[in-house]
Amino acid sequence: MKALIIIGLQVDLLPLGAAEIAGSDAIIPAVNGLLDEFEIVIAAQFSYPAKHKMFVANYPWRRPGQEIDLLGDKILLKNYYCIEGTFGAEPAMGFNSEKVTYTARMGTDKRLLSFSAFYDENKKRDTGLNAHLTENQITEIYLVGLPLETTVANTAIDAIEAGFEVIIFKDAICGIEKTLTEDIFNDLKRKGVQIKSSLAGNF
Repeated sequence: MKALIIIGLQVDLLPLGAAEIAGSDAIIPAVNGLLDEFEIVIAAQFSYPAKHKMFVANYPWRRPGQEIDLLGDKILLKNYYCIEGTFGAEPAMGFNSEKVTYTARMGTDKRLLSFSAFYDENKKRDTGLNAHLTENQITEIYLVGLPLETTVANTAIDAIEAGFEVIIFKDAICGIEKTLTEDIFNDLKRKGVQIKSSLAGNF
């Protein structure tokens, strides 16, 4: 059984959003074109509480980009984005989100950084995705969405470690730093992830 997992396709990560990723809106048609091929379509969404420890607004006299210690880890402070219940956390405009059958929410604990669609930082919080996949007898997962460098890549690796077959559709992925895309794909291939094009009907 297979499932499509769509990561981070939310308003705040689109161009002009609070944490915009250049060109992220360009993958929406490719993602929409995949939806009818899957009975199980999962959205992995960032859903941060406003009091999350990574947001600079929660620290007097701090600036975005400054480094602080959070539970023993060094993190960079950020401006608000994808706050739970806000428009910025909603599915991206133009994305046919009514096809989504399950939503895994990332970053909901104010003390933990989001990491992958499976777990938040250092596996300290489980999003429930693994249990949902197991309940539905999923063995094959197809990943699309953003950002490639962090959440998508981390999800792919967590999935491989959990024993799933993992395919990334390269034409439905967007990264922050485009010059690193091929290097990231090559590293993921070495770890057992398959990189394919949705246009070739690889599902």
